[in-house]
Amino acid sequence: MATTTREGALRRAHGLPIARLDWRATLWGNRWLGAASVVAIGALTALISSVPMPRGPVTAGQAVVVIGTSLLVGVAAGYLMRSRWALLLAPLAYVVTYELARIGIAGASLGIPRFDSIYGIAAFAVGRGFHGLARDLPDDRRR
Repeated sequence: MATTTREGALRRAHGLPIARLDWRATLWGNRWLGAASVVAIGALTALISSVPMPRGPVTAGQAVVVIGTSLLVGVAAGYLMRSRWALLLAPLAYVVTYELARIGIAGASLGIPRFDSIYGIAAFAVGRGFHGLARDLPDDRRR
């Protein structure tokens, strides 16, 4: 009797990973579903980070948070999509959603970019440029 119970428990335990792999096979088998999940992760991260940081990372701590979450989003996007297109889709979804999320917020660096004066260029570089650097460029120290 103990052997039958043990075999049943082992069978149930071995059946669990197979059921767990089913959603991955579905996601990796359908490119559009993988692309939609990557875009959703990028957009959701942008919505979450636009609430506490509507002007982008202002302090060093916020910059570290942006770099860390971008790393996690990149790893998740690559894992879910299993394609190099994730390198384009996740940051693009992040940028578009972040810009849409801060449309109604008043501020010098939050409106439509203006390049007719030096202040407009500086506001663009500080408000969007640094955020882009912290978010999209990897730290490559291999020399």
